[in-house]
Amino acid sequence: MKDESFAIIAINPNLSSGLRPDEFGHTAYDETFEDSKRYAEDLGWAFPFLYDGDEQITARAYGCLATPHVFIFDKERKLRYNGRYDDSRLPGIETVNSHDAINATKALLAGEPVPVEKTRPHGCSTKWKERSQHVAEEEAHWQTAEATVETIDAAGIAKLRKTVEAEGRKTNNYSFSGANTDELAEALDPKWPGPVPYTVLVDESGKVLYRVSGMIDPVKVKNAILDKMGNYHSIQMKR
Repeated sequence: MKDESFAIIAINPNLSSGLRPDEFGHTAYDETFEDSKRYAEDLGWAFPFLYDGDEQITARAYGCLATPHVFIFDKERKLRYNGRYDDSRLPGIETVNSHDAINATKALLAGEPVPVEKTRPHGCSTKWKERSQHVAEEEAHWQTAEATVETIDAAGIAKLRKTVEAEGRKTNNYSFSGANTDELAEALDPKWPGPVPYTVLVDESGKVLYRVSGMIDPVKVKNAILDKMGNYHSIQMKR
């Protein structure tokens, strides 16, 4: 497509104050206008890189769900593709089976219909303004919270290990090993729109009791658990 004419514009929709401290571990750059410029310069980007973090008007108008989220328009400025760049969350090109954004661009340049017009964008959640208050409250909590440590002997450790082993598991934590997030979504929850983090609370029969993209509501999660457990645990949790 090097001889074809089309434009690329990147937009950073994130507000720095909506970024939790642990999320800085994924990058050496902050979500500020100054660091956005530094990021583009370090990568040698020659196309426009815009910053929408302060107002987020454009990001909301587009319906940005995650970063990255690709929007491709035709020459009449009509939206023709909306979603991910490709179907792999891993960096290796060998893990990609469907080059969705490239396929859409090639189709438009050839005057053909876009083969797949909408996919799930996968990436980090958009750092909206409304997250800022939560981040500030969370930081204040961690700065004042007391750490509690209990002693445990070898017998206690063995008991904890047997509880997990009895259920046929070696861990309570799992990392998805596949590349295709559609496969993960279909297996976990087909209603997952794509961005991470995504939380699903499932009962023993596989029924989804609670789902949310982005920040969870602890009260709703607790109430969903208590409602499922029955009358002996019917006390509603309050903020």
